[in-house]
Amino acid sequence: MVEWSDRDAGSGLRPWWDDTNQHVAAPHAAILWENASRPRHTNGLMLWQMPVGNMSLDNTCDHYRDNRAAYVFNIT
Repeated sequence: MVEWSDRDAGSGLRPWWDDTNQHVAAPHAAILWENASRPRHTNGLMLWQMPVGNMSLDNTCDHYRDNRAAYVFNIT
């Protein structure tokens, strides 16, 4: 399993991911590592604790905004 986060970025406890990979390249590097290590694992990899927040939420209690899911699905 690969743990990504346990909080949405809008909660203030986890950083936003940089969509351009210029300021914080760690998310892109993590995805590259996951893709590179996948063939070595016979059972595959599971992304664990992907935040449920999304960019359409209003950042109120239990409705936090987060861009991790959008980041992952926009990577080419």
